[in-house]
Amino acid sequence: AVILLTYIKNYNADTISKIITRYAPPSENNTKSYIDFVVKETGIAKDEQLSFADFISAGDSKYKKIIRAMAWIEQGKKPDVTALENGYKMFLKEKFKIA
Repeated sequence: AVILLTYIKNYNADTISKIITRYAPPSENNTKSYIDFVVKETGIAKDEQLSFADFISAGDSKYKKIIRAMAWIEQGKKPDVTALENGYKMFLKEKFKIA
């Protein structure tokens, strides 16, 4: 969540394509496959513009879906959704005072 927030604020990374290209650049990764996986798992188009308001949403935001998909790739297995949800809630509470 912290990395995504940094990308939003500092690099205008407001689409899956921009986020993944920044996080996993083609010089080091198969960025296209990474993007394709995140799009498939989230149901969000790679160039759909994401809003900051969605980032701080308490519901099942698009960013939560992106984080889950990225965690799956990085861990090599489906992530523990409860642990991710608890971490996201803790981040929102600490950073934005959102319960």
